[in-house]
Amino acid sequence: MLTRELARWDVHVSTVASTIDGLVEFGRGNPAAVIIAPDAPGIPPGEFVKAVRRFGSPFVIAVLDQPNGRNFGELIAAGGSAAIERPYTALDVWGMLEGARRAFHAPDRLTFGPLELDARAYSVKIDGERIHDLPLKEFELLRTLMHRAPEVLDDWEIRQELWGQGQINGNTLAVHVARLRHRLQGVARIRRIRGRGYSLALD
Repeated sequence: MLTRELARWDVHVSTVASTIDGLVEFGRGNPAAVIIAPDAPGIPPGEFVKAVRRFGSPFVIAVLDQPNGRNFGELIAAGGSAAIERPYTALDVWGMLEGARRAFHAPDRLTFGPLELDARAYSVKIDGERIHDLPLKEFELLRTLMHRAPEVLDDWEIRQELWGQGQINGNTLAVHVARLRHRLQGVARIRRIRGRGYSLALD
């Protein structure tokens, strides 16, 4: 049903029986998005998300049985992008994918002071030195801020860019900002303007 309905928007869907089969399929097709169920057999969902993120930057949607389910934090920490509750429809999935596309409207290569971001290579460099093991959401957050720097982006706008229509915990954005701020320490500042939002500035 999901496969047939999403085909109306020219979205090709492949289904697999386990996370191990999912890794094989991911290697074959390098999909733009992945939907992972918390009860999928094979390797743990968090490990699956970390594995696919090493080889690309897919939009990872976690399937939950209830809001902020037990796997939500684990999957977000691993590089998950958004969550969707069961039962969900093709329209729900399409809404998330449409919202997520805006996060990738920025140019593939961005430069801001000593920061260099290459979306195709999934890399960020500071003065030519690459930052390793940058989680997907922090990468997308930095890309969004760099693309619009020094403009101030409000919380809602950033959430739309990173998670589309997905519902996220109110602290999730603040957590990612804090982690990215720590990585950029001494190079760039993520400024919080109370009542307005966030902006990227050089130290």
